[in-house]
Amino acid sequence: MSQKPTVNRGLQVYSSADLLKIVARDKFGNNSRVSVEQRWTQLDSVTAIMVAARCAPVFAVITGRANRVSSLEWHIESIRKEEAKIAEELKTYYSLFQESDRPSPMMAGRRLKLLMAARQHLPDLFSDFSNFQSALYRWGKRIQAIKEEKSNQIEDFFSQPAPGQLWPDFIKQYTQDLLIHGRVAIYKQIGNDNLVDNLSILPGGSVVPIKDKYITGGLHGYVQFTDGTEMPQLFWSDEISFGSYMPNSATIWGLTPIDALINLVSENLLFNQLMAAKADGSTPPEKLVIFGITDPGMGDIGDDSALDPADPDEQRRIENKLNQIKREAGVATLTGVGNATILDLTRADTLPTQLSRQDQINKYVAMVYNASNLEINETGGDGTSGRSTSETQERIENGKGVRPILRIAEEQFSREIIPFRFGYGWQLRFETSMSPSEKADLAIKLGQGGSLSKNEIREQVWGLDPKPGEQNDALTDGNAQPTNDQMVDQLAARLAR
Repeated sequence: MSQKPTVNRGLQVYSSADLLKIVARDKFGNNSRVSVEQRWTQLDSVTAIMVAARCAPVFAVITGRANRVSSLEWHIESIRKEEAKIAEELKTYYSLFQESDRPSPMMAGRRLKLLMAARQHLPDLFSDFSNFQSALYRWGKRIQAIKEEKSNQIEDFFSQPAPGQLWPDFIKQYTQDLLIHGRVAIYKQIGNDNLVDNLSILPGGSVVPIKDKYITGGLHGYVQFTDGTEMPQLFWSDEISFGSYMPNSATIWGLTPIDALINLVSENLLFNQLMAAKADGSTPPEKLVIFGITDPGMGDIGDDSALDPADPDEQRRIENKLNQIKREAGVATLTGVGNATILDLTRADTLPTQLSRQDQINKYVAMVYNASNLEINETGGDGTSGRSTSETQERIENGKGVRPILRIAEEQFSREIIPFRFGYGWQLRFETSMSPSEKADLAIKLGQGGSLSKNEIREQVWGLDPKPGEQNDALTDGNAQPTNDQMVDQLAARLAR
């Protein structure tokens, strides 16, 4: 006898106490009771921004990344699955037509059907398929022109995501929210035509996903918290596009870099405050003067049990005397009762250690944010080669620093924003630089792999237009020996490195 499976399966929390029930209002004005996870992060959103703005190493890495991302060229390209499918079908028609050259009524009918099917996309195709490669090339150019016009429309939309805001400012906010709060929420304002009209980044850290006790399907919901003066806002995936810097299976809050640096940042801020207090030439009291009362019965100054507080007026006189010493008065005289003991408060021997710790803090910040040597101004010096830094900078950025942010943005815009206005089939791509020698190596490897044609390599690696001719559209033979011209090109590419 079969049993019905249990409905509630797959716990999403370590404890039910991790969830908090709240009431939020959706776009129709309806109030709904939903569950969200209690805060895991050490810092609230406002404090995280203040820490990032006041700690110089953190500020440098975050703003450097934001400026780097905003300066990259980007474009909208089509997802060529449908186009490639049609091209493969046309090539199949051509191959079958070539095989149907025997003189028989059945073959003649077959050739006619193949011709009619191919002419749906290649209207200028000759009846004997003799100009197939040229017709296919012209068809590709027509499709490319249509797609370029469409991609230009999409690029114009993203150039100004919202009134009064251009793309560089938008993507800077996007990058900062990811690096400060560990998550970013883009609000998709829907127009009267049910298409996305404007894009706005909601205040960093204010939006979190809804989380139930058990894994559930359906729409993903999000809640925007306020300071308590406004009711929380409830959004669904048709209104919010949500991205996370370092998602974690245990918490919807994800992992944030600043949480890993909180103690180091506090140390840095306190040290900077200490140095700022001394920067104007004046210093806090650096000597503590202890007067011992030697009257009979009062004991010795070294006896803690015998210490009595001074008279309030006398204490105030001594404090004023100590705190108002002018710089030109290097020595001040004091009068008091008993023998005086001076306690040194300068901690001068710890200053070099503190300065060394600041260098360590900078390196820890770089480690947490996966920053390269250039990002922390170590482009040459002890233990760091300027040449090796410049040679590996791009690879480091792509692998650890900037490239992960670009990948998050590419997927988020391509899957959750572009389809809501322009339909499926388009994707946003950032143009990361690649040296000519690296492009040559990539082209050689793709050619030797035998999975791409020469024209596909020209388009995908070099960004060049395809060339007509069957030999350029055929797949490369990965096992074939290179020609003399190819060997010369390969040698020139290696020498160019």
